[in-house]
Amino acid sequence: KRILLSTGQVPEGLEKEPVIYKYQSAEKIIREVLNYYAEAGQPFLQAAIWRGEVRIYGVYSPLGRLGKTTFALAFGMACARRRRTLYLNLEAYSGFEELKASLHEWNLGDLLYFLKKGKQGFLYKLKSVTQNLEYLDYISPVLSLEDLLAVTEEEWEILLERLVTDAGYECLVIDFSDSI
Repeated sequence: KRILLSTGQVPEGLEKEPVIYKYQSAEKIIREVLNYYAEAGQPFLQAAIWRGEVRIYGVYSPLGRLGKTTFALAFGMACARRRRTLYLNLEAYSGFEELKASLHEWNLGDLLYFLKKGKQGFLYKLKSVTQNLEYLDYISPVLSLEDLLAVTEEEWEILLERLVTDAGYECLVIDFSDSI
C-alpha cells in the first residue's frame, strides 16, 4: 500500500492517496501507517505472535481515590518485566492523564469502535492505539463515561477474546470500575 509523506500539500493527481504529514515524530508516523493498514483491512503478519496461556488480572475496589490505578499500573509494570503485558483502564474518570503526562490521540474507545464496525485489521488498529510505559504496553482510557456505557457485554467479550487469542500478550491487567 502506498502512503504519501507530505509537507501539507498533496501533489496534483494524488489526491486520493493516503497522506501523512511528514514533520512529526517517527512514532506518530508509524501509528498513522498502522491505522491506514487497519482501515484497509490488510492481513497482519503473525509470525511471532504468542500463542500460549494468557493470564488476566483484574484490579477493582468499590471505594475511590485509594490509589487503585497507581497500584494497577505498578502491578502491570512488574508483570511486564517478565512477560509481555497490556494494561487496560476501564474507569470513567481514571486520573490516568495525571499519572501519564501525554495521552495518545487514539484511545480504547477508538479500538472498540473499530471492532464494532466488524472491520478486518484488528492487530494493525491495536498497534496504532497502543503506547508503551517502560516495558508495559497500554491503551489510553476512554475520555467519557458515555463511551464506556455504550459498550455492550458482547463487545467486551469480543475485545477480550481478540486480545487473548490474537494480540500476543502473556498478561492482561485490567483496571475495573463500577461503570463496567
